[in-house]
Amino acid sequence: MYITTHADEPLSIGDIAMACGLSARTLHRSFIREHRTTPMQFLKRRRLERIRADLLAAVPGATVTRTAFHRGVTHLGRFAREYSAAFGESPSETLRRSTSVGLARGVNPARPGTSAGAQAAAL
Repeated sequence: MYITTHADEPLSIGDIAMACGLSARTLHRSFIREHRTTPMQFLKRRRLERIRADLLAAVPGATVTRTAFHRGVTHLGRFAREYSAAFGESPSETLRRSTSVGLARGVNPARPGTSAGAQAAAL
């Protein structure tokens, strides 16, 4: 789906409609009928889900700001409110929980995805 593939890009309803070969009105009606939401709300949800996945997989040193900007967020205050409403916790709580779990598992911040033990064994 175009929205999912291009969720990190600045998209307008016109961009999405043109990519789908539909008028904006037809796209909007189709989304309401099929997804029970508007195309822009659908896009916003995909972006929030991607940011959450990034935060949950983050290594120590990652920041919410950098992660959000990487995914196309331009207004951090609005983003934080929408994220909290969607997931029941702030983005910083997700990141803090994620990095504390990574540290507890021995994730090496210098080599994400590699535990300190596995790195030592490779030497």
